[in-house]
Amino acid sequence: TGLDTDTWQTVALDSSGRFHVQATQPGLIDVRVIATDTDGNTRTLDRQLRIKDPADTSAPALAWAGVLQGATLDGRPLDITSPAALQASLDELQAMGYRLQIAPAGSDQWQTLVEQSLDAATLDQQLALASLDPAAFNNGVYQLRLTAWDLAGRTSEIDARVIVDTVQKTAPAASTTDATY
Repeated sequence: TGLDTDTWQTVALDSSGRFHVQATQPGLIDVRVIATDTDGNTRTLDRQLRIKDPADTSAPALAWAGVLQGATLDGRPLDITSPAALQASLDELQAMGYRLQIAPAGSDQWQTLVEQSLDAATLDQQLALASLDPAAFNNGVYQLRLTAWDLAGRTSEIDARVIVDTVQKTAPAASTTDATY
């Protein structure tokens, strides 16, 4: 029934210790297995069964929206001189999650700005991903990468380049200790 509830349906095992599930709709089915050995020791495992929607035949469709609309990795970078709301549209029948990352251009030093897990959700909407504050980054050219994945394991990815350019910078937080007793 669900990992967050206390209502579970007991199923019978066959002579080989298996059970059969008849899926009535696509999505996720939570399964809890409780095994007890002859000494009375018990172990519980929770897992999810993925039921693919036969109508879902493609990877998630992604597109930048808002200030990033039309942005690409090869096009002219977008200048970010003040905090900018990053948005994208996501269209998917069984979305399992998405992640927005940033890295200095030409590097593999990716930093996750936002990551969201979903439970095979049907999405066809614009997402408010994160706010990019140029004061929190060194001035320079950065690449943004948005990745989304679905229940079938298919992934989609879009990229953009931005230029962070601002005089105002957030001072790094530091903690020091003079002495320890």
